[in-house]
Amino acid sequence: MEAYRDRYVDLYDFAPLGYVTLDEDGYVQEINLAGARLLAAAREAVTGYPFSDYVAKEDVPAFLNLLRKCLDDRREVTAELRLVAQDGRLIPAQLHSIPMQGSMAVKGFQEDATFCKTAITDMTQRKAMEETIRRSHAFLQTVIDAIPDSVLVIGRDYRIVLANRSARELSGESDIVSRCLPCYQISHRRDFPCVEEGHPCPLRQTIENKVPMTVTHTHYDAQGREVFVEVMAAPVFDEAGEVTHIIEACRDVTDRRRAEEALARDRNLLRTIIDDLPDCIYVKDRQGRFLAANLATARIMGVATPDDLLGKSDADFYPPDLAAQYRADEEDLLSSGQPVINRDEPRRDANGALQDVVTTKVPLKDDQGRVVGLVGISRDLTRRVGH
Repeated sequence: MEAYRDRYVDLYDFAPLGYVTLDEDGYVQEINLAGARLLAAAREAVTGYPFSDYVAKEDVPAFLNLLRKCLDDRREVTAELRLVAQDGRLIPAQLHSIPMQGSMAVKGFQEDATFCKTAITDMTQRKAMEETIRRSHAFLQTVIDAIPDSVLVIGRDYRIVLANRSARELSGESDIVSRCLPCYQISHRRDFPCVEEGHPCPLRQTIENKVPMTVTHTHYDAQGREVFVEVMAAPVFDEAGEVTHIIEACRDVTDRRRAEEALARDRNLLRTIIDDLPDCIYVKDRQGRFLAANLATARIMGVATPDDLLGKSDADFYPPDLAAQYRADEEDLLSSGQPVINRDEPRRDANGALQDVVTTKVPLKDDQGRVVGLVGISRDLTRRVGH
């Protein structure tokens, strides 16, 4: 029996965790070697004294609460608090207590009593790691908050796990992450992911294809206004090569989109106007190749649409002598930069009939004022002259 008791004592004393037994008043009845070392005190200096002497003053209420729950409620209790070693060090610790029945001497008699058996875990390294992680997260948050585009990190379940300031401001949600909101609720103001044609889901496609992608979506801001965004999604992989999250950067291209739409409307209006004009209107580069033309020009050249002229020159449609004459006149204009106004020129239509036309050609210049081509307008005077 003594051998078993000695073995228990050895296991108790040399256990890697600190163990302390407390009575109903919080006094130390026994403490093992690891517990005494943690407090930097001799076992004799701790035993028989209130354990609260080794608890940080601000955490004493938490310790007393743990003691009462363990002893009065007869249940296991865990709490994190700070201990104060005899050398003054603050030690973050976790106390895990269980009630245990036993007996203690009272005025020379043994009486039944309930003790609080407590395991003490030094949390110093864990707290240091948590602080390192906290600082790393704070640094990452600071970095992405400086990015003007909206940035989200999204899990496979569509939940947002990280969001920068731009994303929070655009959505009007300051606690996107803590509320575990899904991306589609923030971006599209609805309760289901992107499924419709023309709005492929960046999360699903990035997970399936495991490569970055870019797509244009329509999102809605905090006021419900339509916002056009360019969504750039990139995968985040685990050690097995599976996509666990995506990083989604959304750039507001609303102004650019509206400018493009306005430009398209203007181009359509201009195209409608010049195609309805009976005069031939065209644009050529410095090599005499067509860059643009209207329907009248296409008909004269004998092609179906203006697009059939693009990249071709007069040499593709006129006899060599006439094409050479046109080219020489154009080269003079390109060299001198001087416009040609209302010049009479012979011209043959698609059927070979000779026409009298009056032509105006002006140089086309780039932003630096360099001549890069010409714009021409030709009017058929045949009918007018014959009449």
